[in-house]
Amino acid sequence: MIAMAALSGSPFRGMVIAPADVSEIVEPALRRSRRATVRLSRVTLKSMRLVHRRRIELMADYIVRRLSAIYRTTPYIPELHPFYRELASLLVDVDDLRRRLAKLKAATKVIRKIERDCLVMVRAAERRGDLMRARRAFLGRVLSVLEDLKEDLRAIREYQLRLLKVPDIDPELHTIVVAGPPNVGKSSFVRRVSTAEPEVREYPFTTKSLILGHVIIDDLYVQVIDTPGLLDRPLSERNEAELQAILALKHLAGVIVFLVDPSQTCGYDVQYQVRVYREVREHFSQTPILVCLNKVDVASREQVGAAKSLMEGDVIEMSVATGLNVDLVLARALRLLGVPDYYVAKLSASEQRSLSRRSSSS
Repeated sequence: MIAMAALSGSPFRGMVIAPADVSEIVEPALRRSRRATVRLSRVTLKSMRLVHRRRIELMADYIVRRLSAIYRTTPYIPELHPFYRELASLLVDVDDLRRRLAKLKAATKVIRKIERDCLVMVRAAERRGDLMRARRAFLGRVLSVLEDLKEDLRAIREYQLRLLKVPDIDPELHTIVVAGPPNVGKSSFVRRVSTAEPEVREYPFTTKSLILGHVIIDDLYVQVIDTPGLLDRPLSERNEAELQAILALKHLAGVIVFLVDPSQTCGYDVQYQVRVYREVREHFSQTPILVCLNKVDVASREQVGAAKSLMEGDVIEMSVATGLNVDLVLARALRLLGVPDYYVAKLSASEQRSLSRRSSSS
């Protein structure tokens, strides 16, 4: 089944972000309540009751609507796709977020009860002073509730802003995950073959989170994900960036493009890089892996040969810098995803020439 142009994306992008301070809720609510007027020929106790009732209702409605929007639009993380569920657990304290959102929901019920209590006071008012006391009671009790939510709103906002940084990855779309140790050329490869524009630097650990790009051929969309560099160490010692890479490999990869730098200009010897590759192959044995020796333009033939001797199976020599076999790697990845030849044939003329050269030499 080929995934077409209907992209779902991150479940977090529709969130209503909690305000930085409760004043961002209180002040607009007060402004709205002051607009309540009743047009009558003369001011009576009855007309004043209507005005105070309307002011209380307007303020309560606005505050409840603001708080409700926050907890209703923040996804219930346990029900998300496993990739987003585990990624959210990596980025935020999911249990704490859930508790704080539940507190917001409970607060809306308390505010509605305060509203009902104070409206009873308004209906029972016998003089203007009674109406003022009812409204002051409403304001005081509601402000106390909101003050109690101050820290919760701040924490929810911080969690939401972290979740908003998650790229719009569609777990149901065909996906190429590019992996390897730091500084082997992953970001350069993703930049070259997709719409992504990751930061590229001549030092390791530039990529600190997942970066998403797309290969678009007519109505076909294929995701290409640039992952942070992986190091040869136990899972318990991996940092947040590495764990994001592992989640992408675990839940998203239809094919893995694993890059190795035989020139060792990445800062890691080939033996080290091969150990990282073998760990990936062991843990994700059900996913096709394309192994590419990048930077062959700066590596010696001895270095390339030594790297090949340590790898099992077919290895593609590639140079992102010069473009050597980059298009071949992309075409092979697309075919491993099950993309029909029709779409591969729609690649650029340079890609077709690369494929032809490969076919004639095999």
